[in-house]
Amino acid sequence: MLRRQARARQRIAKALAFSRAHKEEEVASWLLAWSGAQFEDLTGEFQHGLVNGQQAVELAGRCGSPLSTTAALYQLGWAALQHGLPAEAVASLDRAREQHLVRKQARAWTDLTIGLLAEAYLANGQLEEARETAETPILVPVNDPVMLAMGQEVVKEAYTQAGRPEVYRPDNISYVSAMQFPYVAAVNGLMQRERPATCFYMGVFHAESLLLAETGSGTGAIQISGTDQISQIPFFVAATDYTLIGEELYAASAYLSQEPAQIGPLKAQDYAKVVIIIVIIVGILALSLLHWDGILELVRTPV
Repeated sequence: MLRRQARARQRIAKALAFSRAHKEEEVASWLLAWSGAQFEDLTGEFQHGLVNGQQAVELAGRCGSPLSTTAALYQLGWAALQHGLPAEAVASLDRAREQHLVRKQARAWTDLTIGLLAEAYLANGQLEEARETAETPILVPVNDPVMLAMGQEVVKEAYTQAGRPEVYRPDNISYVSAMQFPYVAAVNGLMQRERPATCFYMGVFHAESLLLAETGSGTGAIQISGTDQISQIPFFVAATDYTLIGEELYAASAYLSQEPAQIGPLKAQDYAKVVIIIVIIVGILALSLLHWDGILELVRTPV
């Protein structure tokens, strides 16, 4: 392993010298950026990451590449955090976040930058900034105008119970379309643009189940699904990380909340199922072994 690390350093140094000799400043910027914090994180030897990151930012700015500047700022912030310089990490990562959100550069790394920035804020003692940076919006596209109002109220209540009513944004719960495939196309586009961290699919699904789940899987999101549609369960099992099968969909809220008002009916249903199963088994044994058809009189519905 040590020999591989040494060989990697030699090759990076050789590539860096080659790029500088041919005045390829943007290539040199990327080499310095990725051979800094990330390489040190792999090797555990924190030596040159900060200097490499600073040189990478300088070269990227000189060649005028917003993408290279964003990558260099991210790596510089990472290196500063590794070297115990949270204030410098906050400054670099905040500039990188601005490149992501304002100039639309390297948007695939936005979540990484925001997560590292929240960590830098926390290390710098800026607790409020860390909490605000780590805020994650809840996006709920609905296919029914009636469900729009219900969804807004449910999400608003969730934020209120969490003590953050000011974070609630009504526009994050939006009506898309009542038609099946236009709705799927809009939601898939939303997932591709926003790159959500987690996707939930709950309720009745038909042909759109695999289209949604495959798109979410392609964005790298953790996916949780639940449906009582037997024909769609195999698709969710194959394409999502966790699946609530059949009646588990209705029991999930009671399991998570542990509220007696929700657990009580579930227990009553389970007891009723046990009684019905016992009656069926006794009836089968009575008919097949004892040839007693009295059990039929007990369950026969009067006409």
